[in-house]
Amino acid sequence: MRLLPPSWARRASVVLAAAFLLSACGAGTGVVAAPEDSQGEEMRGRTFLSTEVTTGGKPRQLVDGTRVRLAFTEDGRLVADAGCNSMQGTVDLGEGTIAVDNLAATEIGCHQALHEQDAWLAELLARRPTWRLEGDRLVVSGGGTTLTLLDRRIADPDRPLVGTLWIVDTLIDGEVASSTVSTVGADTPDATLQIVEEGAVLGSTGCNQFRGSATVSGSTITFGEVIATRRACEPEVTKVERHILAVLDGEVRFGIEGGQLRLDHPGGKGLVLRADDAGAQGATDDDSARNDDGATDDDRARNDDRATDDGSPAAPDGAGANGTGADEATGEADEATGEDSAENAG
Repeated sequence: MRLLPPSWARRASVVLAAAFLLSACGAGTGVVAAPEDSQGEEMRGRTFLSTEVTTGGKPRQLVDGTRVRLAFTEDGRLVADAGCNSMQGTVDLGEGTIAVDNLAATEIGCHQALHEQDAWLAELLARRPTWRLEGDRLVVSGGGTTLTLLDRRIADPDRPLVGTLWIVDTLIDGEVASSTVSTVGADTPDATLQIVEEGAVLGSTGCNQFRGSATVSGSTITFGEVIATRRACEPEVTKVERHILAVLDGEVRFGIEGGQLRLDHPGGKGLVLRADDAGAQGATDDDSARNDDGATDDDRARNDDRATDDGSPAAPDGAGANGTGADEATGEADEATGEDSAENAG
């Protein structure tokens, strides 16, 4: 299932000097280009992920946890990324080259190494690299750099929506996308979400735990009442929490591509999440101990860490049932704590 088209924050042209381009086109790579009469029709509608990168014949190390992604759309665009921002432009695949015009990019804040990797990929694409396709294997070469890529359906098959533990990576608000790491810092626990077979959604905002109902139908998820614990959070974490809970409200469109899930709320907010393949089972085991109100026993005993004196809700403003549910969860937690105290006194 394809993700919904991303919103582009800015348009930037990548221009290199003519001599620079000529030298790049003439660089020897040892890769046989596609036939000159090929228009690349066999690549349209396909996405490829890098399996190997070399520069000057030597391996090039990408930033840990990243790989190059090249998606050739049916309507003649190339969408590319190297682990941070996405870039796209119209593409001509004729004569065995990848010629991209009017390259545009998102403006997500990432650490310096990822920004440098973005610039490296943009420069490679500006060199009009050659391409060669052999079945599911694509080789792209230019300026002494060679990318070997594999069809995404083989390299990174779509994860199932239900049962997968998803980690929130990006917050979408209209035309603006921001990474959670740049918002709250790398030391903050991940915000997570998991839909289980019983029709429930479980997760964490990075501060509070939440639970609610989730009904999947076609390309939509309908979230029912979501109840969250009420621990006091740092201001930036609270902003992320409000955003997440605002998305998990009512009918939401979703799309999955490989290990990435995108949720789009009709109000304009959205989330981009990545699959935590290693952590799904562990999350299910932990969440099985939750009570019906979505709060664990530890959360019930955490009265000192509840909402601040101003009563800031864990749910977003105007969230209706979500906000009410959070208050009910707090009341039940206080009642449970009182009962425990009475038993101890007896």
